[in-house]
Amino acid sequence: MPFSVIFAKRANQDLQEILDYYNRESPATSQAFLRELIASIDFVAENPKASPIAFAKVRKKVLPKFPFNIYYSVKEKKKEVVVARIWHHKRNPSAIMG
Repeated sequence: MPFSVIFAKRANQDLQEILDYYNRESPATSQAFLRELIASIDFVAENPKASPIAFAKVRKKVLPKFPFNIYYSVKEKKKEVVVARIWHHKRNPSAIMG
């Protein structure tokens, strides 16, 4: 049974900024990004420990075609995955939780 997925406030903000950018550039690209993000989130929900630990207890799922990573933590007892950030891979990872 897949884990529930919860987006932290910052992850929602990240997603909105990414979609705003891609919508300005190309609505088709925005839709492609969203499809890839959903597929990656579905994978994480089904396989929460498949992605490597990036730091502390935060895991990183790399999107296959877009230059973004999903940073998330796993709450075993609650059967939840909490998406902390959706972060461009060229951005400084030490600023993710700041």
